[in-house]
Amino acid sequence: ICREDSFSLPMLDRAQRMVVRDQNHPCVIGWSLGNEAGYGANHAMMYNWIKTYDSSRFVQYEGSNRPIWGQLPHVYDRVDSFTDV
Repeated sequence: ICREDSFSLPMLDRAQRMVVRDQNHPCVIGWSLGNEAGYGANHAMMYNWIKTYDSSRFVQYEGSNRPIWGQLPHVYDRVDSFTDV
């Protein structure tokens, strides 16, 4: 799904609705693209839209082959694999 063009607009729509809906909630400190759903161009499109719309918060995606977007440590990293957080 994350690599299929036919899902790009529905995935982007989901991200846009989430951000617009929740942007003024003081407890929202970052945005999530999902969890462990592979990684593809649709995730990159969602990330780019979110960072353009709201550059004040981090964007998180937890997948085995996700890019590094300044979100360290990886949720499943071993504690001894990082020193500064």
